[in-house]
Amino acid sequence: MKEEYFDIDKIPKKEIGFIYNVDKSPADNSLIFLMGSKGINWKSDDCGNTFKPLNNGRKIHEFTFHPTEKNWALASILTKCEDFEDPKECEIYKEVYYTTDLGTHWNFLADHVVQFSWAIDDDKDPFISKETVIIVKQKDMNM
Repeated sequence: MKEEYFDIDKIPKKEIGFIYNVDKSPADNSLIFLMGSKGINWKSDDCGNTFKPLNNGRKIHEFTFHPTEKNWALASILTKCEDFEDPKECEIYKEVYYTTDLGTHWNFLADHVVQFSWAIDDDKDPFISKETVIIVKQKDMNM
């Protein structure tokens, strides 16, 4: 995905929806993330003076910045029935992805997730790596 600026006033309001969540990075006070109701999201690294689109091709359900790494984040999406070849196999569940370049590239972590979080609140715990993610998954009903 190429980063580019765009004029939000030129996009019809029914296509972009509204902002329903604003997150500020704990690692950098000038970095904010705006989550849109229609799956269109934005980031600003200058306290909101300019915005760039931040999208992974799917509607982000949840988003959380890393506590100490400015460009790291976790995000979840919900599957859609269109994701499955056979409509009878449709199953809606949460998938979690991570980025280390603030949304330019997203990497799959897990599916059937109930909750997820970065394992550290700050960089002072010597026993937990900053890369550690805690994930709670649904029980596999086939076991």
